[in-house]
Amino acid sequence: MLFCAANLGESYLKIKFIIFEHNSILKEQNSLIFEYTIQAMKKFLLFFSLLFLANEAISQTITRGPYMQTQTSDGIIILWRTSISTNSKVWWGLAPNALTNELQSAANNTNHAMMITGLQAYTKYYYAVGNSSGVLAGADSSHYFITSPLPYTEQKIRVWAT
Repeated sequence: MLFCAANLGESYLKIKFIIFEHNSILKEQNSLIFEYTIQAMKKFLLFFSLLFLANEAISQTITRGPYMQTQTSDGIIILWRTSISTNSKVWWGLAPNALTNELQSAANNTNHAMMITGLQAYTKYYYAVGNSSGVLAGADSSHYFITSPLPYTEQKIRVWAT
């Protein structure tokens, strides 16, 4: 006989394992008996459900990106992929510690694409990506993009040829 108890507040979940041998008086083989109260079981399930959801939120990671597409003089598309389906949010601004603009989508996805418009031409912007719970990547000096100059604007360029 094995006895295990888990304290769950005012009540407790008591699991009693009883295994009867083949030659026992009750003539039952490998019987397993669980004793519990409904209230304790509800608390037990709620606790592990919350624990599972917290673990999913904490363990969410970016599996690809973030990366840019369709850059123009006044906009850009930022894409990334997450390990868990979630909503999308992107922040941007003129300094890594001053991401004053944000864009959010309530749709849950693992492949995220956010189109930012209304930007200034040939300007360096810093950004961060994540969800409504917070930033998953960015908000530092290595996450930035520069919008394209206006069409037909003369710019000095450098070419590296090998």
